[in-house]
Amino acid sequence: MRVPLYFLHIPKAGGSTIRVKLRELFGEALCPALVWDDFYTRPEWREPRFAAYCGHFGSDLPSFLGRPLAAFTLLRDPVARTVSHYHEIRRSPGHPLHGVAARLDLWHYLHSPLTVPLVWNLQARYLAGPPALFGHLSLLFPPGPRYGLMAGWEMGGCRTAPELLWHAARRALDGLDFVATTEGLDAALPEMNRRYGLSAEPLRENVGDHHGLEPPDERTVERIRALTEVDRMLVDLVSGSGRLPDPKPRRRAA
Repeated sequence: MRVPLYFLHIPKAGGSTIRVKLRELFGEALCPALVWDDFYTRPEWREPRFAAYCGHFGSDLPSFLGRPLAAFTLLRDPVARTVSHYHEIRRSPGHPLHGVAARLDLWHYLHSPLTVPLVWNLQARYLAGPPALFGHLSLLFPPGPRYGLMAGWEMGGCRTAPELLWHAARRALDGLDFVATTEGLDAALPEMNRRYGLSAEPLRENVGDHHGLEPPDERTVERIRALTEVDRMLVDLVSGSGRLPDPKPRRRAA
């Protein structure tokens, strides 16, 4: 029996259209859950009946479900990802921090204690954040349509020392079935198609969503870089001057 597939979707790293492709490939065998709150509002989605998962669950999903998953992900240039995430939250009333971000320009968004956790090495924390105690988190951040549990989970790991975060994220990369960058997605598509049956057509419709907006000034860019040093190291490692990681065999259950 094949190990279920899991696209570890880091926010604004270019993965929304991958979900469309996974839906085409797996149909109802793709779990509908997108964020942690969904597994509490619809606990039947935790049942081991899905062949694929795609959502903002980081590396915690296999332990939460109690089943092995063949995980793959995309990383994105940290400056571009941060700017895109900021604009996405501002235009999404359903996001738990929409009301905060809507009142802040980008510079103040990068300094507010409420929103900095959505920036500070978020990609590394999605990969390597410490396993969440969801029983406790669900009491502190009640799950529901406002995605309180998701917001609480995303705050985790902000006190991790950067050097520890780097090593943990580096180990997490080694455990992934496949990884590429959004910027290198064109080169990665043939291999993704071979491994997962995803169409080799472009999947990048959702990464240019702040075109036409004022680009950040150099001071703002430097602030983002200071907050995302580990993310930058991971992107540089994966991009490898345009080279893809060494192919790994797809895992199968014993």
